[in-house]
Formats: sequence, C-alpha cells, structure tokens
Amino acid sequence: MTTRRRARTTDPSTPQPPRSAGRMSFALTTQQMYAREKTVTRRTGWLRVREGDIITAVEKCQGIPKGGHQIIIGRLRATSVRRERLSRMISDDAYGRRECVLEGFDWLTPVQFVAMFCKANGVEDPDDLITRIEFVHLEETA
Repeated sequence: MTTRRRARTTDPSTPQPPRSAGRMSFALTTQQMYAREKTVTRRTGWLRVREGDIITAVEKCQGIPKGGHQIIIGRLRATSVRRERLSRMISDDAYGRRECVLEGFDWLTPVQFVAMFCKANGVEDPDDLITRIEFVHLEETA
C-alpha cells in the first residue's frame, strides 16, 4: 500500500513562524554580547541558518564541566545571512572597519580581526567562505 502526501494547504506567501536555529556560543565575545555591542557574527559553519531564525546565544557550548550548564545570554533574530570571503574585510578597508565595530571589536583593524578569527577558528586561508550572520537582540540580557 502506498501513501500519498497531502498537498500543501497553506498559502506559500503566508509568513511562517520563526524557526529555532539552536544555540550559538559567544565564548570569545561574551562581554560584547552582554553589552549589546555585537550585532554581527562570522561562523565557519552555520550553513542552514536563515533570515528570521531565532538563535539562543550562550556563553559557552562545549567544555562545560560535569554538573555545569550553559549560561544563556539572550535570544537573537537573524536579520541577514550570507556567505562571503573573510578576506573581504581586508580588501575593502572601509567595509572591514565597519564590520569590526559590528563584531564588537572596534579596537582591532580588519587585518588584526581576520588574523584573530583565523587563529580562533582554525581557518588557514582568509579566502575561505564563511557565514556572516547579522542579528538583533530580542530581550534583555541576563
């Protein structure tokens, strides 16, 4: 016996409720997140996150000692998601300087930010594609 799939009954133009994209660690930028100075993050993964997704920001996701728990910073809504080369921050200096501020590192130059990102994330080539996620904070931080 074969089963048939039901045809979609909702109008595709009807806005769908936001989906949860899961928990995202901000271990390197915890202070900037609590201060709400950070509205952009770059990730080597996160290929499935979409505009409108809700992200739970946590201080740390891995390496939590036995009996410990994740500390939630707050909830975020992704407002823009795109793949781009990390090296764009260096090749377009004005863009790179703006992005350093949005990333919460206003004291770093684009070259310094890219070097720090590569070291922290094991990226060997700044020409690699990364995921740039822009977001808004949805609630007061703890």
